[in-house]
Amino acid sequence: MAEGTSKSAETQGSSQRKDAETREWAVVCAASTFDFGTGEIDPHKAAILFRSKHGGGVHKRVKERHSVFIERHYKNFREFGCIADAHRSGRPVIISEEDALAASKILKAGHWVTEKIKGLPGATYEELIYFSTMDEALLKSPQLQAIQQKYGVSPSKLLKRMHAVDPDLISITLRSHHKFSYAELQDRIRWCLTMLARVAADPSMMYHIVFCDETTFVLHGLSKHSVQVYCSAGAARPSDVCFISDKTIKPIKVHFFLAVTAHGQYEDANGVVLYEECSGTTDIDRRANKLQDGSEMTGKQEYWTKENELAKSTTEEEMEALLHIVCTKFQKKTGHWPYLSIDNASIQAHIDVTCLKREGQPNISMPAHHNLKIPNYSPDINRGIEHQFGGGKPRVRNECYSLNHQVITGAELRKIVRRQFTTGVPKYSVAKDVAGLTLLWQIISSPAGQQWTDQESGRVMDVDKAAGTSKSAETQGSSQRKDAETREWAVVCAASTFDFGTGEIDPHKAAILFRSKHGGGVHKRVKERHSVFIERHYKNFREFGCIADAHRSGRPVIISEEDALAASKILKAGHWVTEKIKGLPGATYEELIYFSTMDEALLKSPQLQAIQQKYGVSPSKLLKRMHAVDPDLISITLRSHHKFSYAELQDRIRWCLTMLARVAADPSMMYHIVFCDETTFVLHGLSKHSVQVYCSAGAARPSDVCFISDKTIKPIKVHFFLAVTAHGQYEDANGVVLYEECSGTTDIDRRANKLQDGSEMTGKQEYWRPG
Repeated sequence: MAEGTSKSAETQGSSQRKDAETREWAVVCAASTFDFGTGEIDPHKAAILFRSKHGGGVHKRVKERHSVFIERHYKNFREFGCIADAHRSGRPVIISEEDALAASKILKAGHWVTEKIKGLPGATYEELIYFSTMDEALLKSPQLQAIQQKYGVSPSKLLKRMHAVDPDLISITLRSHHKFSYAELQDRIRWCLTMLARVAADPSMMYHIVFCDETTFVLHGLSKHSVQVYCSAGAARPSDVCFISDKTIKPIKVHFFLAVTAHGQYEDANGVVLYEECSGTTDIDRRANKLQDGSEMTGKQEYWTKENELAKSTTEEEMEALLHIVCTKFQKKTGHWPYLSIDNASIQAHIDVTCLKREGQPNISMPAHHNLKIPNYSPDINRGIEHQFGGGKPRVRNECYSLNHQVITGAELRKIVRRQFTTGVPKYSVAKDVAGLTLLWQIISSPAGQQWTDQESGRVMDVDKAAGTSKSAETQGSSQRKDAETREWAVVCAASTFDFGTGEIDPHKAAILFRSKHGGGVHKRVKERHSVFIERHYKNFREFGCIADAHRSGRPVIISEEDALAASKILKAGHWVTEKIKGLPGATYEELIYFSTMDEALLKSPQLQAIQQKYGVSPSKLLKRMHAVDPDLISITLRSHHKFSYAELQDRIRWCLTMLARVAADPSMMYHIVFCDETTFVLHGLSKHSVQVYCSAGAARPSDVCFISDKTIKPIKVHFFLAVTAHGQYEDANGVVLYEECSGTTDIDRRANKLQDGSEMTGKQEYWRPG
């Protein structure tokens, strides 16, 4: 912060101090002339450097003598630790409302770019691109730049003023997504209509579906993870969170396969048919890996790629073996062959259920229609497994946080992931997802499924969300409608009894399902006749597209201020956990762990649970009331970081003192340093990326951003090496000595790769690890 732009520096605005960047450069120039013998700087030498080309012309903003300007700012920096002038009396610079509105109009307008149309030489089209940062807008808009220079303020201060005078200026996040083609939409509709017909002919089929998929959980260490917790504003801990050992910076990965079902035989297992770690998991010995039932997996259990390399992720052969295990276990326990719901990933697309193979075991032959191969780009249809992944990963992160620094090896992380995706799976969660599938299929196969829009944002609505809890549903609060979850379950039960012949539901059959164990006891909240309650909500959903009752007069449930404050106090207090001290048998210590979600707090605090049940409100409504009455309740993000040991701190100090002495002896050394490192940029495709842009609230585009081809879901990676320097000879190259793509970059032929100067890199240009 001392070397950057302080907050006070941004808010000053005299003609001598137009920009914090000028002060920063003045202090840097002064420090570069520091004499270790006298302990003083040389203002005149510093002024020469201040006026050099390295400053980018910032000296032109200063009207007083440069040596005096530099000496004053360096003195302030040494005394106060910031680069701002001491506070002076006088009128601060105020950007006029007219100029602020003009600047806001420019920022909201974005800019048009001309793009070439692939396959049509010479053909182009224009695309509106919004600005994602103020720096980008200033770079591409001379008019906006002129307004900033007129007042000599920082971009952040100009943006703040623009927001103050123009409420229509907003910042939205555009996320990457897949845009369905006409053929893909038709494929989804056909698939849903087929499934609706099959379920109508055999209702028990829903409970014979096994949802299967694979995913990866990775702890990158140091700075790649964060967890959000609730605490008191005054008691917020300054320390961050480090999920894995300070000494470990290599990622710890658990790549696993999960299969779940709503069949009653798997109720005690929370619907989990199989959890199995796959190739690519950190510190796993595939040859000694055991199944859940304790039996050894047959064969060597090491899977190899087509290039004859040891697999670092799931292979087609391994996936087929896992599906073989799923079918065997399910048939043995239920007496029926399962219907496999698997997506169209490359390792699953060619699996033939009529002949499932596994080394050392007899082949399994099922009818081909038992493979419910879902349409492309349709995770909403495979919600049975996708919801488990979406809910399980935060649970893993929360447990890692609660264990503080205990997760340091792959084996320890594997225990947590296994626990959260087996015994940690919420009871009946799979059954609820399965019960809502018929409703989801109806939405997708109807006109509403093709043109469903969220009126608030104008974006195409996720049909999975349409079948879930709407915003209005969460905010209603009559005695008959205590929780949006109750209404959702009522609509799901109604849809599951839909008769395709008559086009009607059976409220009485729906009421029986509504009272079943799959509802988790939500029927107890409803005091009216269940069949009437179900019929009304299903009618509202079909008519208005939401699960809330029509607005009624009457007094809503209001949580008392006393109870809300008591609940807030419980949430802020967190909970204490007892940890063992490694290396000292029997020794323990207590650690304060804050709650990261309301669900976690309700689970671990009977007092908080009692307050919620007293009013029968949702966790989100209780939390909203708590925030309203207690401004001290805040949510902060704790990020992972590295904590320096005493030896590491001393090593840093020694290194800095050595470098200061070497630069004092040879000042030109600074310009002979070349800073080198490597890094990776990855585009995961579809839903892993987002970009924040500024635009008008009324003109926000409904379309999202897709960075890479709709047809590409395999990550695109650029692993590159960069070397930069401050030497004057590299001024025209912006200081770049070398940019070179390295091994691991997607679609690069190392044998034909050339350097920047056009010369061939020596040798075959393929690099191999030892062994």
